[in-house]
Order: sequence, then structure tokens, then C-alpha cells
Amino acid sequence: MEIDLTTQVAEAANIDRNLVSRVIPMFENGYTVPFIARYRKEVTGGAEPTVLHRLKEKMNDCKCVDMYGLAPPEAKKTFTSKTALEDAVSHIIADIFAKDLDIIRKAEELCSKYSATLVTARKSKRGKKGEQSSGGSLPNTMSIDFDENENADYAECVQNSHSFMNDTSNSFKKDDLVTFKNYLNFSRPVTSILAHQVLAINRANERGVITVKIHLSPQVQHNCATFVSQKYFPTTNRIHWDFVMSAFNDAWKRLIDPHLVRSIRTKLTTSAQDASLEVFSENLRRLLMTAPLRIPVSSSDSTVKNDNDIGMISSASGAPGDRLPVIGLDPGWRNGCKWAACDPHGNVLSTGILWPPHTLSAIPPKKLSMQNEPMSNNGLGALTAAMQRHQ
Repeated sequence: MEIDLTTQVAEAANIDRNLVSRVIPMFENGYTVPFIARYRKEVTGGAEPTVLHRLKEKMNDCKCVDMYGLAPPEAKKTFTSKTALEDAVSHIIADIFAKDLDIIRKAEELCSKYSATLVTARKSKRGKKGEQSSGGSLPNTMSIDFDENENADYAECVQNSHSFMNDTSNSFKKDDLVTFKNYLNFSRPVTSILAHQVLAINRANERGVITVKIHLSPQVQHNCATFVSQKYFPTTNRIHWDFVMSAFNDAWKRLIDPHLVRSIRTKLTTSAQDASLEVFSENLRRLLMTAPLRIPVSSSDSTVKNDNDIGMISSASGAPGDRLPVIGLDPGWRNGCKWAACDPHGNVLSTGILWPPHTLSAIPPKKLSMQNEPMSNNGLGALTAAMQRHQ
């Protein structure tokens, strides 16, 4: 199965195909997102790092999808139409290990109707993987048992996918118990759990503090069993009804239930990560767009002008509390000093790069350009090259 990587990534990430075709080779050559965003702007057209991160994520997903070229022919059409890795894999697994997709679709429909419950418990250092620390105090504990010679590869895949249910570490710091004390015995329907709670539970589980399980509503399995009986019993001999239900119960335990749990957990984590990125970007925007500096009250009486003044407005020329224009400078000797000038309202007036080793003779013109929008304060970035910049 061949996939046009450029087209797939462009459609999945909703990015211009020409940009994708230029950026993918750089990722394949080992370039990182910060490097491309900062030093390859002429290739990316000044694309934001968030766009490049999304492009790289979709590229990795599409590559993983391309690896499943041995899928059955009947699954390839559905598989290639998926742009998300989890969707493609879920359809492959459903088609290979559950030939009758009606049962899967019915179970997924019931899961959206009857909410599952996420339950956590403090992990016991003596407990075994996949077991609860409370010694089975929580009902309906899920376990996945596979024969050694039956579907060994798939068993390994499912068990790895259920890593969130297993212990990841046998030791954790005592401070973690305090940090995650609210989640040591936590239970809540997945429809009402908040994004920050999902992320906190994931961190606690990764550190080995808690075990996490998702319990499906008993009504889901009951209704699925009813659906199976209504579909197969009319065409099946009565003496085989018990065999049909035994097969359904085995399929539910080994395949359908884990598939539904993985799907729920994936959706929870994905939505929580997206929400956290939105919150972080909004907080960062507010931080970066903080109003410029104001003239301190103590400087209101200062009216003496410095002999070395080059014409800039200083705090002596304004009233206390007035906003000031600001220059932000990121010192850099090897890659240049990036600077930006903002007016008192935070609007960007001008930006540029100074190359101390090569543009020392251009300093006077730069000073003259700054006099057009007089500045009195500057904000420094990392001080690695501050001394070189000062020289």
C-alpha cells in the first residue's frame, strides 16, 4: 500500500501542500522544529512553530499508517482514508479481529449513550501488574488473557496499548503522594472529568503512584449481548445458542472491551492535551502582550538630561504612570541580536537583527532609526552574549 505522504500530511494538517513538500525533507534530514522555525524562514515562509509541530505530528502519523501495508485488501480502503493514526489502527484491528463490525459499531454507540467511569487507586508496591492496590476492592476489574500460541502479536499490541492500566514503576517519591493526593482514590464519569484531571491522572500513572481503570457501564455489554442474540439466534440451532454466547463473552473480554476502553482513554487524553495547549497559548499570549513599562513615581522629579543622550525620550520627559516605548533585545554573538520595538500601547513598530561581528559600522544608522520612535527602556533576553553585545 503506497501513500502520498505529502498529500496525506497536507490534508491531515490542513496546510498548504507546497509548504509540506518543502518542510518534510528537512524533518527527514533530522532538522528540529525550533531550528527550522528560526533559521529556515525563507523555506517555510515564516511558518509558526505550532504549524510545524502539527505538520511533524501528522507526518509521523502518516508514516505509521504507511507501515501497515500488510493489512487485508478489504481493510486498505478504509485504512487509507483515515488521517489519524488511532482511527486507522482501530479500523484495522476491528476488521481483522472482529469480522462482524456491526457488534463493534453497536458497542461504540452504546458507549456514547451509557457513560463509562474512570477509577483510580493507590498502587501497592507488592501488587502485580494490572491488579489494584486495594486487593480487588473495585468491582469488575478487567484482565486480558491470551494463549501463548494464539494471536501472540496482537496480544502484545493490546497489552502495550493498555499500559495505562498497568504499573509503570515499582517505586515513587513520597512527595508524589502529596502531589497527587486528590487522585489516590478517584472516581468520576468520563463525561464529566476535566482536562487538567486527565493530565494529572496520566502523570500519576506514569510515575507509578496510582493504577487507572475505565469501567464500562454493565448496560453496554447487556445490550450488546441482546443485539447478538437477536441477530444470530434466528439462524442458529437452539443447541448452539450457548456456544454463540460463550463466543461473544470471550470476544467481549479479549477484544471488544479493551478496544472500547482504549478508544475512550485516547479521546480523553487527546481532548485534554488540546485543551491544555489552548490554555497555555492564551496564558502565554497574555504574558507576552503585557502592557509596556510605566514611568515610576520616584523618577518624576528627575529633569537632568544626560550629556550622552542621543535624543531618546527618558522617564524625565513624562508624568508618573505614563507608559513608555520599549525595545526588546535578545543578545546573540553568533546568530545575531534580535530586537523589536513596541510603542506605549504594545504595538510592534519595528524588528531587526544586529550582527555585532559584521555590522559594527552600521550602529550609528541604527541609532538614528530608533530616534524616529524614541525608546527609553529595553528588555534583554538570555544574557549569554550580553557582554559581547554591550561591546
